[in-house]
Amino acid sequence: MKINTTKSRSRKDKRTKKTVLLVLGIIIFLALAYSVTSYALKIWPFSDQVTESQSTTDNDTETTPVDTETAPESDKGESSTTTDQIPVDTTAVATISTLYQADGYVYFKADVTNAAAGGKCSVIFSNSNSRPVVIESFDPVTSGTGITCSPAELSEQEFSYLGSWTAVFRYYINNTQVTAERSITIQ
Repeated sequence: MKINTTKSRSRKDKRTKKTVLLVLGIIIFLALAYSVTSYALKIWPFSDQVTESQSTTDNDTETTPVDTETAPESDKGESSTTTDQIPVDTTAVATISTLYQADGYVYFKADVTNAAAGGKCSVIFSNSNSRPVVIESFDPVTSGTGITCSPAELSEQEFSYLGSWTAVFRYYINNTQVTAERSITIQ
């Protein structure tokens, strides 16, 4: 009696072909998913990533307005006003007192002295390789020593690029502004 091995062989061939195609499909899918994710996270082709930790406590201030950002809605009026068109209050002093990254968050707090209460605070984090991260028009807290713009806690996921970012803080009051600027390295 002769056993027909061609049927069992063709079944094994079909199973082997299906397995090979399935494995190839999974490999192609993973490669495609990695490429899309890498591109979306701006690490394609492997960009420079800063590994040096920066958590500074020094207080750098600057009173020069930046002309590419706009004032909060409450200070605009009818037309769109850029920050370089808003006069700087030369008597007030703004200081970014807290700016660091820890435990998956970026922490920010600013203080303003010699300024009237009742204004609005905003901060814009910028980097030439990414879209800006904006906290606009949050209310300040007035204390005996001045004005504190509420501590802000941003998820580090808001920052789509690893590296150096510049935080520009603004306090708007009575159609004037006071600014402070400081850098942070997002890791």
